[in-house]
Amino acid sequence: TKLYIKKDDLKAKAAQLRMSDKDVNDFCRLFMSSGSLFDISQIDKESPYIIVKPMGFMRELDKIFYPRVGIDSRVTEYGLVTLETAGILFEDYQFFMDVLVSVDLALMLRGNQICLE
Repeated sequence: TKLYIKKDDLKAKAAQLRMSDKDVNDFCRLFMSSGSLFDISQIDKESPYIIVKPMGFMRELDKIFYPRVGIDSRVTEYGLVTLETAGILFEDYQFFMDVLVSVDLALMLRGNQICLE
């Protein structure tokens, strides 16, 4: 099962129930305050994601903090996760990287922006 839904998809489902955008936003705020979901657009207005399984999301993030053997050493030595490594760690790596950037836990860097020596 997916860890997230895109906010536009939620709004479309809500519209079928005759819920307004304000109702959807109120719903998200209420359930975010209880930790039942994590509406990333509350932090980054451009983010399309609502995490509907916050604990599952956090368990998946453990893969960065406790990577398995054979993962790029830059993860453990420098905290750098390349898109290639993210693709190994996460099935939906673009979602994870987008969310981490949206909540300011990650930055997108080009190879020429870092020097590890």
